[in-house]
Amino acid sequence: MGTYNDNVTINENTDLSVVVRIQPDNYEVSVELPAQSTGKQVIDSLIEEPSLGISRINQEGQPYIFRLVSKGTGVQIQENVTLLDAGVKHNDTLLLFPVIEAGGI
Repeated sequence: MGTYNDNVTINENTDLSVVVRIQPDNYEVSVELPAQSTGKQVIDSLIEEPSLGISRINQEGQPYIFRLVSKGTGVQIQENVTLLDAGVKHNDTLLLFPVIEAGGI
């Protein structure tokens, strides 16, 4: 369990207010996410949100794999790791960016 400003306890029942910077367009959205959300759940909810217009494929028709990284620590939040376990705190910035797997056809 982490703490925020020594006054707020962050646990599995906490919602975190974070900024997600969506690459490659470099625009930001403010969101509230449950601390127990996994990296995969966060990525899926963001790319499935129609208002964000995030493409799942590139111009050549190859599917993207998305990565979620904490800007503050530079650490990738793995698909099965919760935001709480990854050390994400209120007001952190998360980077969401697409990656093309080498050799994909």
